[in-house]
Amino acid sequence: MRHMLFALLLAGQFDFSPEYILTAVFLIHSVSMLVPYPMPHPIIDRAKSAVMLGLVNVAFVAAWLVPIVTPVVTAAFVAAYIYSFIVGWVEWRRTPHVRSLP
Repeated sequence: MRHMLFALLLAGQFDFSPEYILTAVFLIHSVSMLVPYPMPHPIIDRAKSAVMLGLVNVAFVAAWLVPIVTPVVTAAFVAAYIYSFIVGWVEWRRTPHVRSLP
């Protein structure tokens, strides 16, 4: 949901049609739900205390209300998501997988 919000906020700010970006967001989310490994480093999961979770939510509201910070907050969340996706994939590839016959 956060990535869809950011795509719509950026589309409104930079005056472009968000369809292609939303299509990519939906595809990436579909793939991330099908992968067999957890994504270890999303920002929301790294916020361990109520204060940190509150600050994450403040960043969402700031991205919504203050257009100048929208690209910065969007870049931080997208970079953390991609980093988590890659780190999870690398760790999953390193672990041996036991396959059993049906």
